[in-house]
This record gives sequence, structure tokens and C-alpha cells, in this order.
Amino acid sequence: MLTIDELVRFAETLDPEERHSPVADAAAEEWGLDRPLFVRSSASHVFVAPRREEDDQGRQRGRVVLRLRPDTEPHREVLERGARAAASWYGAGAPVANAVASSSGRFTHSVEGYVVQALAAVEGEILEGRADLAQHAAAWGEALARLHLHGHGIVDAPDAVDLLSLEAHGTADDDVATLAVLLGRRLAELPRTSEVFGVLHGDPEADNAVLLDDGVVLVDPDDVRRGWFVSDVAFALRDWATVSGGVDLDAEVPGRFLEGYHRVRSLSDEEIGWLPLMAQASAVEDLLAFQAHLEVQPQPDWPDWAVDLDHRVRARAAALRAELSV
Repeated sequence: MLTIDELVRFAETLDPEERHSPVADAAAEEWGLDRPLFVRSSASHVFVAPRREEDDQGRQRGRVVLRLRPDTEPHREVLERGARAAASWYGAGAPVANAVASSSGRFTHSVEGYVVQALAAVEGEILEGRADLAQHAAAWGEALARLHLHGHGIVDAPDAVDLLSLEAHGTADDDVATLAVLLGRRLAELPRTSEVFGVLHGDPEADNAVLLDDGVVLVDPDDVRRGWFVSDVAFALRDWATVSGGVDLDAEVPGRFLEGYHRVRSLSDEEIGWLPLMAQASAVEDLLAFQAHLEVQPQPDWPDWAVDLDHRVRARAAALRAELSV
């Protein structure tokens, strides 16, 4: 998630009624899009815009999702790498949203202090929050397994162990730094054969899984990395897990998810046994990422939603610390 002060700053640039932003309007020109509408802000500021060109029948060629982050080198690297990964996966037949090149053939552009990435909009319903999620969990697991089979052409993805380093996140207090070192050492002891280790989505939770008539498509490739396939499974199912115990495999959604995953590729009993370790590594990585939020104190002029979000982030960080200390 972007820092809360950044979320506040960007919100101030939005037209509250028409949901437009001058930065997004300028970005749309690079891709030849109609005026974008604001969707949400979290890890990126997200907008959606129709394409201007039409097909042979006079119909618009679908919509494009524009994703904006402050124009810093780390954000540029993340968005460029994610777009290249999406294009590679899509070209290999994986169920992902494709990257969209701009009018000048680039996947990202710097516009008015922001770096911008474009992905094809996936016109469906996200799985998160659906009452019938269990009915679609197998398709979700199958989609992730198919993605794992098609990552061979992706280059320059960071290593999962490196993402537990302070260099990847900046400063951390001694306790969190110690946890990161210990988890990194435990991960480094695992095998890295092609059967268990490869290119991961990095964030395949239900809020990044879109249900279509013929299956599930994964979106938001920003956390692409190289790691153990089962760590993607652990992350996808972490709503049914504890940090210490890993995923509850007896729960309905994880059970059906794994059924779908195994239709495409298998996970050995040994890999399944790594689920608690992967849950702990994910929790430590989250704690490292939270450091940037915890260092910024709420300001008197923050709106209520920002203060509430700050409280929730601090509560989540405290809960992760408590779980990891058990």
C-alpha cells in the first residue's frame, strides 16, 4: 500500500463528483484513451478509461486500467517489471490481464510526478467477498497453477529471499530485522529445483482474481518474484490461515482451491508441509513494508478515512508482531 500521506495528497487532486484527476487525464493521452475515472487507491492509484479507437464494427476495443505511483526509481522498477511479466505471461497463454503499450510503444510513462502503467481491463467480478466463493475456488487454484507453468520467459524478477532484506524495504526495528534474517535463512535452506521453484504472481489473493464465464483471470502483477510455488498458494489462502499454523486445509475454500491447482500441476506433501513457513515469511515481509507507514504520524488535517486507515495499519502490524512472537 502507498503511504497514507501519499493517499491523502492524491485524494486532494481528485474531482470528488466526477472522479477525474489531471494526472490521470495527462497519462491517458500517452495511451490514446478517453478521460479516465478514478476507481481506488491502495498500492497504486487506479483509474479505468475506454479506448478511443473502434473495431471494424464500430465498437470500442475495451477499457484500460491505468495504475499510478509516485515517480521514484523503486516504483518505476515495480511497474515496468510487472507490465513486462504480464505481457510475457499473457503471450504464453497464462490467465492474466495483459499489459498495454502506449502510443509510443512503452509499458510505463512518467507523467507529472507519477509513473504510470496500463493493463487491459478484465471485465468480470472479483472473487473477494462473494458468498459463493467456494464454488469458484477450484477455478481460482487452476488459474494460479496455469500461471506457474508459464513463467519461464520472465526475467529480472526479484528473489523471494531478497525481498525479506532490509535493502528491499528500508529501516526496521531490531526485532523485525532479526525475524527477517531468520526467515531468510530458513527459506534459503529449501530446494530450488524447477519442480518447486519458479516465477510467482506474488499477490494472488481473491481481490486480484476476476471471475469470467470461462474461468478466473489474475490481475495486479506488481509483486512478481521468483520463489517457491507453494508460497503463492499460502498467500492466496491466507484468509484461511494463521501465521504460526499455516493454511487450514480442512476448510472448504482451501480444499477446493487445491483441487483446482492439482488439475494443472501437483504439489508434493513436502511442499504442503512448507505452508506454515511461507505464512511466516509473508507476515515478516508485511511487517517490513509497514515500517514506512509506522514512521509517518497522523496529521491534524488528515480526513477521517485516513486516520481510520492509519489505526488499522498499526493494529495489523501489532497483530503480526504478536503472532510471530508466539
